[in-house]
Amino acid sequence: MIISASYKTDIPAFYGDWFMNRLKAGYCRTVNPYGRQVLTVPLDHDTVDGFVFWTRNLGPFLGHLREVGRLGYAFVVHETVTGYPRALDYATIDAVRAVGHLRATARAFGARVPVWRYDPIVFTSLTPPAWHRATFARLAASLAGHVDEVVVSFAHVYRKTERNMAAAARAFRFDSSANTTPAPTAASTATRSTAEPPQSGVIARTIRSPSFWESEGKAALGLISAVPLAAFPVPQSL
Repeated sequence: MIISASYKTDIPAFYGDWFMNRLKAGYCRTVNPYGRQVLTVPLDHDTVDGFVFWTRNLGPFLGHLREVGRLGYAFVVHETVTGYPRALDYATIDAVRAVGHLRATARAFGARVPVWRYDPIVFTSLTPPAWHRATFARLAASLAGHVDEVVVSFAHVYRKTERNMAAAARAFRFDSSANTTPAPTAASTATRSTAEPPQSGVIARTIRSPSFWESEGKAALGLISAVPLAAFPVPQSL
């Protein structure tokens, strides 16, 4: 079993000590948000094949990662690094620090462990397509040789997201109307498309639904292909 830690909250940023305590105990409990049932999740070696950590700030967890590795667990780390202006992302650490986390993880565990997430992609007057191309290229250059995978996805604008974006746009005086990607329907099952450019060690993954692959999905691969990905060497070992 592969444990996702976690979609519900940022465990590496805020709950690292709790995670390590539960790992040593051999189990944790989680509450179903709908039926409120309590589920016990085993965390022992016989049950767990590995962990996928998701975070926007890996810094507080870097020391714990070494302990997770010492205990013999396999893991990968997804860290979101977008470099968005504070008007859009005021609570996230700056991109320079986040890039440093990914580089430190690669040095300690190899380039296949850290995964760079450039998502969600949001189009506003502060972040038009040209801004994304330039920012993506800058971040890619800073991570060259340290990661071999990047995940990109476009923001699905749900009603609550639309309200929050509109409030931020009024407060910080920018235009968010360009970000009109519709929220997925039940018929739009999320899938993954993988493209590996020739002579490149980078795997580019776009998370998308069939309904908007023709426009946003191809644009995402265009964003990535604009960067000289051959600068990323193929990792020979972990």
